[in-house]
Amino acid sequence: MESANTAPIRYVGFWRRLTAYGIDSTLVQIIGFLLIYLLGAVANAATPEESINLLIQLGWLPPPQPGQSVTDVLMASGASGAPLLGLGDLFILTTTSAIYNIWFTAGQWKATPGKRWCRMYVIRDDGKTLTLGMSAARWFASGVSWLPLGFGYLMVGFTKEKLAMHDAICGTRVVHGRYI
Repeated sequence: MESANTAPIRYVGFWRRLTAYGIDSTLVQIIGFLLIYLLGAVANAATPEESINLLIQLGWLPPPQPGQSVTDVLMASGASGAPLLGLGDLFILTTTSAIYNIWFTAGQWKATPGKRWCRMYVIRDDGKTLTLGMSAARWFASGVSWLPLGFGYLMVGFTKEKLAMHDAICGTRVVHGRYI
């Protein structure tokens, strides 16, 4: 595949993509945790007791024995006592990641801020830009790249066009340069 000025397209390798991912992950977490902080009352509407009762009902925690406190049940189950993210928090972080990645990749830059900083952008395998729907499919497919212990991302180092598994699934490529 060649670009409009007939220069060959250069595909982006693993390390540069990892760097862009690190930048984007940091930005998503900052935005997500800011939203969690601002929407804390909504995101953490369930009380700790309600959350623990739900975990007991789901079978993830054993029911307490007579005289056993909730703390005893948690400690017996291997909990450290450190606060965890609630389901609402995880929902906010996941939604933030989805909107961030889908919007930027289908937007004018054709790249997330991390990809743009690292001078790369995402195109279809025919060289055209991604639609919003294609960008959404690529974000969902990126979850598949994590499933086999991240092997889907490691594929970048072993394929001619430096494809991650989600790129192969969606027919996308990550290339050097800035989309103009």
